[in-house]
Amino acid sequence: GGNLYFGADDGYAYCIDGSGHLVWKFSPTATLDRPQQRLIVNNGNLIPLWPVRTGVVVADGTAYFAASMLPWDASYLCAVDAKTGQPSGNGRYVRKLKNMTFEGPLALSSDLLVASQGRVAPALFARRNGRPMGSLKEGGGGAYVVVVEDEILHGPGNKAGWMTRSNART
Repeated sequence: GGNLYFGADDGYAYCIDGSGHLVWKFSPTATLDRPQQRLIVNNGNLIPLWPVRTGVVVADGTAYFAASMLPWDASYLCAVDAKTGQPSGNGRYVRKLKNMTFEGPLALSSDLLVASQGRVAPALFARRNGRPMGSLKEGGGGAYVVVVEDEILHGPGNKAGWMTRSNART
């Protein structure tokens, strides 16, 4: 639709139009239970504990992204209306999760959201409601995830150049 979607270390996902004007920005921590965010130093800048480093994936009118950094603190998986940036409507949510580190781009299949987690195997979620569906059992982690039909490729895990192929249905 001519818009650009992206996440940033300030903890927000953004949508801008073709002229560069802000359409919306959304932070799951600014709207839920953390009115004042704690900041930490990262690469010489102060950032919240919930940067949006997954990018934003848009499909079927919904923008998906996650805000996360440390596995011992909460992480947030978000599905917002791609036009308004609000988590309202069918298939839209903000899910607070524990023991997650969303590191790298999200990938979608028709019914799954696949999230890379660095050294840990990618996590699977139901696209329609964000419900956790476990993680891939094969191979290690990695910062790359690609979904092609019923196959999920992820890696490089803990071996240089190593990619693992898993069946999304099983």
